[in-house]
Amino acid sequence: MANRTPGVTEKLLEYAMHEFLTNGYNGASMRTIAENAGTTPRAIYTRYQNARI
Repeated sequence: MANRTPGVTEKLLEYAMHEFLTNGYNGASMRTIAENAGTTPRAIYTRYQNARI
């Protein structure tokens, strides 16, 4: 199991909401979300590996 930094999940959700509202589903960038949250895209995929699109 990967070590998780406290607060990152909340930041990811906050910045993801902003990114999707600003750029729409097709224009949203996982890299931008991760950078704004202070982490990497891998952190998103690690946390949400079972998310359905």
